[in-house]
Amino acid sequence: MSKLLPRFYDPAEGSVRLDGVPLDAVPVTFLREQITLLPQETLILHDTIRGNIACGRPGATDEEVVRAATDAAAHTFISALPDGYDTPIDPGTARLSGGQLQRVAIARAMLRDAPVLVLDEPTTGLDALAARRVIGPLCGAGFP
Repeated sequence: MSKLLPRFYDPAEGSVRLDGVPLDAVPVTFLREQITLLPQETLILHDTIRGNIACGRPGATDEEVVRAATDAAAHTFISALPDGYDTPIDPGTARLSGGQLQRVAIARAMLRDAPVLVLDEPTTGLDALAARRVIGPLCGAGFP
C-alpha cells in the first residue's frame, strides 16, 4: 500500500487520492518531490553516514544533518564511532545494527522534510524507547 502514494504502482481498480486529487492527474515527478517514503526495509547507500543522511536534501548543511540525526536518536551513536559522520557504511555493513541503520534512514527522511511522509513500520529494529524518541519528531507531535 505504501508504494501506491508515490505511484510506484497504480491500483488495478479504483483510484488513490491525495487531498481529494486523483494521483493519476498529478505529474509523477512533482508527486515524488512532495513525498518521502520511509519503508520498513532500510535503504542504505554505499557512502558515509553523512552522505546517507544528506542525500535526503542535497545541499544540506552539516548543522542540518546533525539536527536530523539528533531528532532521529542517531547523533549519540554516530558521534561515538571513530570517524563519526564520516564513517563509511553500506547495506551489508556489520558496523551498525539494524536499528542504527534504520535511524540513519529516519534522519534522511527528517532532513528531506517533504510535505507528505509515508511511514511503513519505520520503527522496525528499534527498541521501545528509541521508537518513542523518533516518532515524536517524525510526526511533529513533540513526544518526549
